[in-house]
Amino acid sequence: MEEQISVVQPKKSKRRLVAILCMVVPIVALPISLILYPVISLVVGLMGLEASSGGLLFSQIARVALSFLGIISVAGIFIGLPVGVILLVTDKTNNQSVSENKPIEPQSQDNNEQI
Repeated sequence: MEEQISVVQPKKSKRRLVAILCMVVPIVALPISLILYPVISLVVGLMGLEASSGGLLFSQIARVALSFLGIISVAGIFIGLPVGVILLVTDKTNNQSVSENKPIEPQSQDNNEQI
């Protein structure tokens, strides 16, 4: 007979995934927008697209979109990090081991009677 080895993986709740995304996405999106803004400006300037009306329109749309991405990223850092931390801390799959512990019962004061 063949033995099958089953690997038990911990449950990953949707709440934990949302929490991690709330913390990671704004932090990753901000450098992307900061890097792409000058790259697009350089490419448009080197290709001479600003002289044509189509290139100017593309350049302006790209700059506005990257500016909005940067603004949303900064706001997301201030909002997403605390929300992500709260979601991670209050995740029920994370706190199962804590709830399984029995409460500590107070010890009796028998030491005073022995004296």
